[in-house]
Parts: sequence; C-alpha cells; structure tokens
Amino acid sequence: RGDAARARLIAPPRTVLLWADPVALERVLENLLDNAVTHSSPEGPARVEVTWENRGAKIELQIRDSGIGIEPDEASHIFDLFYRGRNAVAPGSGVGLAIVKKITENSGASISHMPNPGGGSVFVLQWPSPPG
Repeated sequence: RGDAARARLIAPPRTVLLWADPVALERVLENLLDNAVTHSSPEGPARVEVTWENRGAKIELQIRDSGIGIEPDEASHIFDLFYRGRNAVAPGSGVGLAIVKKITENSGASISHMPNPGGGSVFVLQWPSPPG
C-alpha cells in the first residue's frame, strides 16, 4: 500500500521457531501491520515495532504501533464483526480484527489488545510452542 512508504518497521534480529499455518500467520500479520500503518497519524512516519519471544509453552508476538489508539470503552468490541471505532477515519468494513481473532483461535493461539503507553495499540499474539 502507499501508506507503507511512511512506515518504519522495527523488528528484533533474533529468530524464533513458530509452529503455525504460514498462510494463516501471513493473513494475521498482514492485517495487524496494515492496521498499524493505516491508523497512524498522518503527520510523520508510522512507527511499528514487532517483537517475538519464546515464553516456555508459548511463543509471544507483540505488534506495537504509534497510531490513533483505541478508546478504552471500545476495547472490548474491537474483535466484534463489523465493529469500527469512533476515531477510525480510514475506510474499512470492520471485519479485519474479527477475522484475525478467528484465525488465531482456530490455530490454537490467542490475541489480545492493550493500549501502548506511548500512544497507539499493542496486539499480543500467543502461539503454542512447537512440539519437541
């Protein structure tokens, strides 16, 4: 997308083994990264930080953005089908995060959201660690 030219993606240099359907994982990450850029402030570059860590029985991915954020009273609805927040100005249908949640749950994973202390959002994905 054209917005990607104004984004700055930060990711750790280390790798982690994640046991997931690559197509499903790509769809999840594509949606979350696209949202992070699309809903960033039009002033200056979007800042998106992706981290991953092995936490024993889980592999945790975090996607932090510096975007417009989600109002606290709306946070419990962001994964609802067709839900769009009051401050969403970019076009959309409100199905992206509902699809992301369904994909993660069908993969035996989980997704949650919390506000980014510096402004924006943090999405936390937890996948089961690979077998063996």
